[in-house]
Amino acid sequence: MSKYRPISLLSIGGKVLEKLMINRKNHHIHTTEYLNKNQHGFRPQTSTIDAVKALIDYAEERFSSGEVTVLVCLDVEGAFNSACWPSILKSLNDSGCPRNLLNLTKSFLSKRWATLQTNNIKIEAEITRGCPQGSCCGPGLWSTFYNSLLNLNFTHRTKSIAFADDLILATRGKSVIEAENISNSELTKISAWATANKIRFNEQKWNIMLLSRRKRKERKDLEIYLNFRPLTQVISLKYLGIIIDSKLTFREHINYITKKCSKLIFALSRSAKINWGLSYNALKTIYTGAILPLLLYGAPIWVNALNKACYRTKLTRVQRLINIRIAKSYRTVSNEALCTITGLTPIDIKIEETARLFKITKGNINEEVQFDHDRRTKHWFHPAISFTILEDCKEDDSTIQIYTDGSKNEQGVGAGTAIFITGKHTSSLQYRLNKRCTNNQSEQVTILKSLEYLQTTNTAAKMVTIYTDSQTTMDSIKNARIHTSLIDEIRLQTRKLEQADWNVRFCWVKAHVGTLGNEPADRLAKEAATNADIAICYNKIPKSVVLRGLEKTSVEKWQSIWNCSTKGNATKEYFPIVSERLNMKISTNRRLTTMLTSHGNINSYLRRFKIIISPVCPCGKNDQTTDHLLYECELLKTQRNGLRIAVSKL
Repeated sequence: MSKYRPISLLSIGGKVLEKLMINRKNHHIHTTEYLNKNQHGFRPQTSTIDAVKALIDYAEERFSSGEVTVLVCLDVEGAFNSACWPSILKSLNDSGCPRNLLNLTKSFLSKRWATLQTNNIKIEAEITRGCPQGSCCGPGLWSTFYNSLLNLNFTHRTKSIAFADDLILATRGKSVIEAENISNSELTKISAWATANKIRFNEQKWNIMLLSRRKRKERKDLEIYLNFRPLTQVISLKYLGIIIDSKLTFREHINYITKKCSKLIFALSRSAKINWGLSYNALKTIYTGAILPLLLYGAPIWVNALNKACYRTKLTRVQRLINIRIAKSYRTVSNEALCTITGLTPIDIKIEETARLFKITKGNINEEVQFDHDRRTKHWFHPAISFTILEDCKEDDSTIQIYTDGSKNEQGVGAGTAIFITGKHTSSLQYRLNKRCTNNQSEQVTILKSLEYLQTTNTAAKMVTIYTDSQTTMDSIKNARIHTSLIDEIRLQTRKLEQADWNVRFCWVKAHVGTLGNEPADRLAKEAATNADIAICYNKIPKSVVLRGLEKTSVEKWQSIWNCSTKGNATKEYFPIVSERLNMKISTNRRLTTMLTSHGNINSYLRRFKIIISPVCPCGKNDQTTDHLLYECELLKTQRNGLRIAVSKL
């Protein structure tokens, strides 16, 4: 019966009420920073990679100091179904939750019934614990309940890391005995907490592991207990999809993902033959959508494992398997040539690119140009706060009208603002952004600067409409899930103006249709983009620009490897520049790959492997090679002339 979980089916009205309740509760929890920072699940701006990386970083520090680390992995039995309602309400009360939300949650969790109906049998039972399965409030209530566990008075030698109900205790010690004793002491606290909150840990999923790189001879068997029962010691541990071994080499994780991907590729082989089956586009979609995510998962954590050639070789072998099928090539073609033909970045370069992107976006690397991080959750607005956006400019009756526009060209990025009062153009503002900023950012910067300008304006008429031709910006302001720094700053400045009795409205207008103020704003933005005398006012770049920069760096690294490679010389004659190949739209097939690689059903190749006796072409002149077929073979003279005519017309 433990495999079955009840699913909560609510009416539309119930779902709306539930969503409103949990949004307000989460806003309170996040703005007060009530949740423990070691809880990485069900929290915005965190992921499984953050949780595993926190654990690995902690263990690596212990290795550098010569200490050992004991990992204790625990999993709650039943998880959501076992959450104690009084504990949830107590945690909400301790967080300072507003009384109305607390009472609403108390009412939401009371008098709940589960119904099971099959044929003519109907069974009803009252529910007295657990977060409703299938409801949007379940994760939020669970995080509130589980928070008290992470806040236990652990020693300074222990770090607790959780993702939802998955908990890991990492305890360090100068010796195995010391770490073992501290772990047992910490588990006593956890056992007491579990008893008080009426939950149980799944015995089949609790494990312990010793992390150590010390070469000295010492006892490595651990004796750690929970509820007087010994925990199972393992030599490797799978946590959130990453296999961790005792020395953090990630050998077993790489073996696991390469084996899993190989099985998937071999299964595809039944439908991806050289002469028939899945096409180039279909196979490439499968690679980018299914195989590549498996290979890249957790890359920021285990990227250093690529320093060993044996691990790089295993990953390259997997990519080679799918490359052969995508290119419809023979197995003798080198992987360097296959990557160039298929346009797939070599897997080791792609992994390094993914790890670099994670470091930049998480703020662990100091760049000359800063990354545009999302605003922290504690600064988010209350979900009830909204902003006025006009659907039609004809509805505008404001005294002040501000037209904004942005421009991006090869010379730079600029923003312009044209301010009209009672229909007269009274002021113009110009701004310049870093060259790597986007056009959307320039649109948002000029709106933000306009709002700041209004705060210094003394006027009796405090009704203003801000016009922009950027639909993306309008959608972002309306979407409460978007929290980029510029969008949230626009909301903040708008809120300040409204608190100062301003009536601020936004409106979208179509560009270049002769709108009164849009054309001057567009002209001002273009002038600002080319005017080097204007100081740069904004230099944060979005993730899309960072990713394009990393992709460019990857191509440069790929080009360097391609230049130095002694393999794929025939392919190199057609595609000496990797970037030019990536700009081409080519659907590979058996015949094209044969011509690009000189590996295929041609006599010179077949003679090389002693499949046939003579390499001579049927035309009788020379050996049948790709060059002979392209330039000399008399049998293909008509096709060759047709090709020359077609090329001359390009």
